[in-house]
Amino acid sequence: MNPLFHTDCSISDSLKSVRKSVLIYEIIILNDGTLIKTYLSSLIDDHSRFIIQSEFYDNQRQEIVEDTFHKAILKQGKCDACYLDNGTQYTTNQLHTALARLGIRVLHAKPRACQSKGKIEKFHQKVDRFIAEVRVAKVHSLEELNQKWKYFLEQDYQKEAHDGIREYYESHGVKVPAEGISPMQEFNRDTRGLIFLDATVVSEAFLHHETRKLDNAGCFSFGDVKYEASTALANAEVGIAYDSMNTETIKVVYQDMKPIMAHWVSIGAFCDKTVDVPVGMTDKIPETSRFLDALEKKYKEDHRLIANALSFGDYGKAGGSHV
Repeated sequence: MNPLFHTDCSISDSLKSVRKSVLIYEIIILNDGTLIKTYLSSLIDDHSRFIIQSEFYDNQRQEIVEDTFHKAILKQGKCDACYLDNGTQYTTNQLHTALARLGIRVLHAKPRACQSKGKIEKFHQKVDRFIAEVRVAKVHSLEELNQKWKYFLEQDYQKEAHDGIREYYESHGVKVPAEGISPMQEFNRDTRGLIFLDATVVSEAFLHHETRKLDNAGCFSFGDVKYEASTALANAEVGIAYDSMNTETIKVVYQDMKPIMAHWVSIGAFCDKTVDVPVGMTDKIPETSRFLDALEKKYKEDHRLIANALSFGDYGKAGGSHV
């Protein structure tokens, strides 16, 4: 199953393919009403028009395409090949290398091949309908937006009869039921088994690899963050591997040593150059009385102890002796 994944273009209907597309939408998703751009990254099965993976992001970096493939493969299994557009997000060495590691062949649409984009464009019409509805709903976070998008996909698009599927079968002289065939029905009709890969294998394939020179303390910088590897590797040049969507930890590799998981350097309170000045030494007006707060706390604690004592003292009086 899943011989072909496709992105933003088309391939032969005799194959299962997934199309990749990135759409830009401006949606109010913050509590203060700020208008921000969101980017929808999707993979669609070419034959059934079933949406393999689709999610909104707050950026359009190449990593969102990798993340879409990563999640799609974990969810629905690997494909034999994928059909991509020629946009910069789809032609990176990182993406091609990751897919090659998983045994997925990459095909690209010919320049100006508009006829290959019909199926994904049909899907975009559905997206427009969702956007119109979600503007009324006034979502307040990216998570909420994606949750509503998930509901829409699974309860509306995936289950609604698709004209493209009807046209395909009728062009081959096959009669289609009056109620039509939905993407979900057509995808599930395929008798070929899904090919699932170990989650660790998939994750390793999408890791980014770079080199870094550690400092005297065995630390290195990545982006604007300092990571601590090991003092045993001080001043060494090491290899690092990381998930572009989650850089909380980074794997450090050095020769034949066991890989080390580097974490953000945490600077303790006593190492902070900025010393907290007591409120009493500033012009700030206290918002509460520490003395009264302490009295209130002691009052509640004393009354809790008294209540417990009374409750224990009354135990057994109503019902007589339990001995």
